Formats: sequence, C-alpha cells, structure tokens
Amino acid sequence: MSNIAIDIIGYIGAFFISVAFLPQTIKLIKTKNTKGLSLISYSIYQIGLTSFIIYASLIKNIPLLAANAFGTVINIILLTLIIYNLYYNNKDKKNNLTSKK
Repeated sequence: MSNIAIDIIGYIGAFFISVAFLPQTIKLIKTKNTKGLSLISYSIYQIGLTSFIIYASLIKNIPLLAANAFGTVINIILLTLIIYNLYYNNKDKKNNLTSKK
C-alpha cells in the first residue's frame, strides 16, 4: 500500500474521531445542560489528547496531530461548559440556602 493511501486512511480516521464529539458539544452549547457529564472523564480524556498531540508532533504524523488538535478544541469547550455549570450550580444552591434562612 502506498504512503498516500495510508495517509488518506489516516485522514479519514482523524476526521471521524474529531467529529464524533461535535454533536454533543453543539447540544451542550444549546441546552447548557452538563448534568450527565463527568469532569474527571473529560479531564482524563484531555490528558490523552495532549499526549497524542505531543506524540504525533514527535513522529511527524499529521493525521494523528490534526485529529487530536481538533479533539482538544472540542474537549476544552466541553470542559469549560462543565466547569462553568458546576461553579454556577453550586453558587445558586448556596444562594438558595442562605436566602431561605
């Protein structure tokens, strides 16, 4: 198999892996509901993405680098929404408790 064919397979895989979380991200942006998402899971996932970005850079594998770079952008959006909602939901709960006294 030629290097071009191998690269094409890599780019196809990179595309689908990258786009996999896009519908979830769009839904979260619209609904702002992150209750069912785990901060720990997405944080661990980010460590994996970052590791693959470093690895892909070292071995100069563009499809792997592209997939994980795009995945990082989407994951950072997800993490930001999760953290934002955790902070503001806890803040609202505290305000509700103090206002009921």
